[in-house]
Amino acid sequence: MGLILGVCFMVICFMYYATCKKMSAEINDLRKKADDYYDAICLLKEECNSIGQSVQQDTVDNVDNIEA
Repeated sequence: MGLILGVCFMVICFMYYATCKKMSAEINDLRKKADDYYDAICLLKEECNSIGQSVQQDTVDNVDNIEA
């Protein structure tokens, strides 16, 4: 009886370990994807800021030309 309980306990522990290992790998994969998305967003933000500043400067120049 003790042997059967010991084997069951070992099987449960192994299944728990395997599940945790798999979930850990999935979490790491999701973290990597999140980092990649964050980097892409930062690059887009930098590009948009430079474009926005350019458009803003063009608008100021156009207003100055209209007033002149």
